[in-house]
Amino acid sequence: MTDTPGAQRVTTGNINTNNKITLKITTPAGVYEGSFVLTDTVDETISIVVREKRLADGDAFTLSLNGTAMSGGRRLWEFGLEDGAVLDLMASGSAV
Repeated sequence: MTDTPGAQRVTTGNINTNNKITLKITTPAGVYEGSFVLTDTVDETISIVVREKRLADGDAFTLSLNGTAMSGGRRLWEFGLEDGAVLDLMASGSAV
């Protein structure tokens, strides 16, 4: 989640992928609010939230935006997220 020194900035449209973003993520254990780098993948984001909210590590989780599942290998900037966006983390393993 840290910026790489000397990393080249990548831009897509008006989105600077070197920026950080604050997300509010609803989880089975309550809301998690945190700062993420837009180049983080969905899978990395899920891992952070699962660890911080102390959710069942062995369970499978899906992150969704407006009811649509976000593909795990894609980067956050690819979804056009804005600061303060609200996402949903849903358990799809034994916690369901």
